[in-house]
Amino acid sequence: MSNAEEFIEKYKEFESAVRTTYRLDNEESVRMFLCRQPEFSRYQVEIVCCQETRNLLQHQPKIRGEYPVEPSRKLIETLDFLTAKVLDRETCKDICVKANAVFSVKPHDSVKSAMATMRAKRYSCAPVVDDEGKVLGIFSEGSMFDYLADEGIVELSETLCFEDLKGYTDPDGREGVLNLFLPYNYPVDKLLNRIESATNAKERFQVAIITNTGNRSEPMQGLVTTWDVIAGETI
Repeated sequence: MSNAEEFIEKYKEFESAVRTTYRLDNEESVRMFLCRQPEFSRYQVEIVCCQETRNLLQHQPKIRGEYPVEPSRKLIETLDFLTAKVLDRETCKDICVKANAVFSVKPHDSVKSAMATMRAKRYSCAPVVDDEGKVLGIFSEGSMFDYLADEGIVELSETLCFEDLKGYTDPDGREGVLNLFLPYNYPVDKLLNRIESATNAKERFQVAIITNTGNRSEPMQGLVTTWDVIAGETI
């Protein structure tokens, strides 16, 4: 089998995988659909190249019985990569920081002590959890700024604990900030779409708390930040 024949067969598998995974009808362009998905936006050049190569091979006549071009092994490997990425759809479980590695705080922990740790480790936020691991709130720099501004406080008390900040750590309580509770099998591409929609609505995605079914009454399984979502992949 020539490279051209192998490429044509593999492109059929790729197209079928996209239509099945994303439930596209036969009228919708695979190329246009994938290029609109944030998860695939970095691969637009590769997707377009693969489609145009397929079109050239299938829709142009052979020259003296041979295909006019012969795809390289690298292009075939690229097509294999794209197909695998479609079939092995990333979920939040794949990219999240597992619960046992998340820096979290308890309601009666010292705010001042936790902030020192967060500053040293460069953590942007910390879940406030109970003894069962259920998330009660999300503490961030913004939470602290709001509290200080409202209370007119200049210096933090050594006895200030997270229970005292209950009104400032509500996951839904800060305007313009998006916190989510998602199931562990939630697709990353769908999360990217939600982040993009939030950005367009002038909201800032802060964190996604991962639980078994996405219910906030369940223990935290992991945590996803913007950095986890945009972690690069290479072909």
